[in-house]
Amino acid sequence: MVKLSLRTRVNERARRHAFCTLSLLHILLEPCDTTTWADVSDDAAAGHGVYDAYFINSEIGWVVGADGIIFHTQNGGNNWVEQNRGHLSYKAVSFVSATHGWVVGSSNSILITQDGGQTWEQNINVHGTSGDIHYDVQALDELTVYLVGEFGTVLKTLDGGSTWSKLATRTYRHFFSLSFIDASRGWVAGEYGTIMQTQDGGESWREAESVPVTSWFGGIVFNQPRHAHVEPDGWVTGEDGVVLYSDDGGLTWTPQSSCTSTDLQDLAMSENEGWITGDNGQICYTVDGGVNWRSTSTPAIGGATLWGIFQLSLADVWVVGMNGAILKKIGDSPRPHSSPPPLPFALPASTTSPPLPPPSPPPPSPPPPPPPPSLPAKPLHLRLTVPDPAPPPPLGNVQCRV
Repeated sequence: MVKLSLRTRVNERARRHAFCTLSLLHILLEPCDTTTWADVSDDAAAGHGVYDAYFINSEIGWVVGADGIIFHTQNGGNNWVEQNRGHLSYKAVSFVSATHGWVVGSSNSILITQDGGQTWEQNINVHGTSGDIHYDVQALDELTVYLVGEFGTVLKTLDGGSTWSKLATRTYRHFFSLSFIDASRGWVAGEYGTIMQTQDGGESWREAESVPVTSWFGGIVFNQPRHAHVEPDGWVTGEDGVVLYSDDGGLTWTPQSSCTSTDLQDLAMSENEGWITGDNGQICYTVDGGVNWRSTSTPAIGGATLWGIFQLSLADVWVVGMNGAILKKIGDSPRPHSSPPPLPFALPASTTSPPLPPPSPPPPSPPPPPPPPSLPAKPLHLRLTVPDPAPPPPLGNVQCRV
């Protein structure tokens, strides 16, 4: 039998105690997901795919989808009013005010409203064929609008849709998403791992380098840079749960840890908080800029694909998907604990070691002894005794040689 020394047993116990302590801290510091989702779907949308949503504030918004549906709410989704229905499939919607908005979709369709959706007009001054599909649109103001679609299509208007310019991307790959931070600088993403950017309003395009995947991307988003002369952060999501991140304005991309291997369709970011939607009712969130993505619970929606997400602020988030699904985030967002909360139980004394007392201060040094008392000076008398010199030894017989 091998007997452990006392020091070895103490070290082993200390290591186990440290491991348990770190494991407990890891659990306590996990983000606490208190998010819940309210199902605010409208019965009129049941059985139809809802592909995108846009809100100008926490109350007023629109959703669009298959069979030409355009629904409008003025009370945060509690009630919906049908504004349009037809045979086309509308993929995306964007508004700049309570009155001015755009909707794009199949058959080269671009709808414009100037009265909050009470009337929608088909824009006919558009390049392309009747079979082209427009997948995404972003309005920067009442005059400046960008949209993307099939066969490398990127369209731009500077006059509110009276005329459109087809920008030369020099590719025939489909684009599914776009993100512009101003009228000059933007990014588009699509199939075969394609990510392109422009810094001059679409006059020229540059394809991203070092994209580590060749699958399709369903969503792309860039945040406004926090400081001047700092490149904006960007994210893309897509096939097989891929999530990529760029910190150099979209030139290079690196993978982030995903929350799933299912296809991801769309994403939204606000500061460091973000959301991703995908197949099988998947919703993922991050509170640290995508360093970690985690799944969150959703209502029972039958595993429907969630096509789109819109984030107006940290508090206002909407998700849309198949079978008319419209979800609204309620409750607090998942936030990490700033410090470990108090334990709901007391650890047994045997599992914790008492803290070591602080070292005692050294005892004070004793005071130096007092100097001896001074004595009065006395004259010093020295007496020297000198012995008499010894007589010289006898010479004896001394011989001298000359």
